Amino acid sequence: MYIVVIGSGRTGSKLAGLLSERGHDVVIIDRDAEQFAKLPIAFSGFKVEGDALEQEVLKYAKIEQADKVVITTGNDKVNYMVTQLVRFVFEVPGVLVRVVDPEKVRLFKKDPAVMTLSPLSLLVDEFAARVEGDEI
Repeated sequence: MYIVVIGSGRTGSKLAGLLSERGHDVVIIDRDAEQFAKLPIAFSGFKVEGDALEQEVLKYAKIEQADKVVITTGNDKVNYMVTQLVRFVFEVPGVLVRVVDPEKVRLFKKDPAVMTLSPLSLLVDEFAARVEGDEI
């Protein structure tokens, strides 16, 4: 599978490394080339330095060939705008996006091809399940 990961912070780097280890073709995009230092040594994918809000950067990453795009930046506004570009300009069939503020998840839910993950919501749900269960 051809996967583009946008954002090479802790989450994006770890994910790109894992997907690369699992044999996927992975491209990771970040505005700051220094962020690529967070990638595991075994990462065998392609790195693109640039702003994912710029269509030329996405074209350089061959986003039109992507089976999936994962957007992991910590900025919900950027993530939303990149999601719109990826879905409606490049017509990528599947987008997974990190949403920092759970209140903003509803903005992304209008498109059934977009899956959102809110780390805060996932953590709160997991804590609640464990507090209410016998797993402590």
